[in-house]
Amino acid sequence: MANTNSPFGFNPIQIQNNATPSMVLQRGLFVSTNTQVCARGDGLEQLTSGYLSAVTGAVAQNLWKGIAWGFEYLSVSQRRRVVTQYWPGGDNTGDIEVLYVPLEGFPPVQIVAQAASSPFTRAMIGGNMEIAYTAPSVTIGGGRSQCAITASAATTATLPWRLIDLWSKRAPTWPNGTDDTSNYNWGVFEFNAAGLAGLA
Repeated sequence: MANTNSPFGFNPIQIQNNATPSMVLQRGLFVSTNTQVCARGDGLEQLTSGYLSAVTGAVAQNLWKGIAWGFEYLSVSQRRRVVTQYWPGGDNTGDIEVLYVPLEGFPPVQIVAQAASSPFTRAMIGGNMEIAYTAPSVTIGGGRSQCAITASAATTATLPWRLIDLWSKRAPTWPNGTDDTSNYNWGVFEFNAAGLAGLA
């Protein structure tokens, strides 16, 4: 069955050696004037100002900080603190607290992500890849990450994600993302924390 084009961002599943994904969420801040929408599953980069922001394009792996997991801010319209999985890009007074899955440390986090278009193949395993960014889709009461990864393996050491497996080898054969012969299949990735050249 052909895969459905339904990107969901970067979904952490485990760390190396099948260890339990018990990563402790970290806290950071978006500056109060940050209008870039962001949803759970989007990438986060460290800015020179000390604040975080959503990754919206090609960013060298050493600038990646984590994967957005939640937000908390003082809402002007609701006159209360809001805890949510989606930052709408406004309606706040003061800075925005961001909860995120950290990418630092060893062994690196493993994630599942959808191919942006053409499928990931077994021959691409070991190659480094870039994200394909689309702003989060807005839903009733929130939003959803639309990030995917471009199925183009490269040796470039500064690319953030390395394909380590096809999702079809870890999941049942019937769910979305497991048809490796059609576009939009899913891959399993490790963050390229060490900045290693990929196999391509």
